[in-house]
Amino acid sequence: MQPRPELECQESVRHGRCSLALVGELDLVTAPRLDAAIGRICADGAAELLLDLRELTFMDSTGLRAMLAAAKTCTARDCRLVVTHGNPQVERLFKLTDTARAFRFIGASDGRDR
Repeated sequence: MQPRPELECQESVRHGRCSLALVGELDLVTAPRLDAAIGRICADGAAELLLDLRELTFMDSTGLRAMLAAAKTCTARDCRLVVTHGNPQVERLFKLTDTARAFRFIGASDGRDR
């Protein structure tokens, strides 16, 4: 049996913007990592959080729930959440569930709105 892909939450701060890059799979097993990271970042007083989905290889419904919870947490803590577009599977999940409108998406590399 192959080891299960994990989720890495790579945090950085650049030009006053906190970024959280998700690398790997966001699912039932790994969603608590995202929940914890978002909670900590917001509790630390971040004014803006860029959630980078470019290296997210898979997301299921539990991962989507974690994303929606992240948006709610950020709103409650007055932290502006912006999200980069992800791979086609991730984008398709947002589209099929009509949840893309719950997020402010920006271009993956140039920072401009798409």
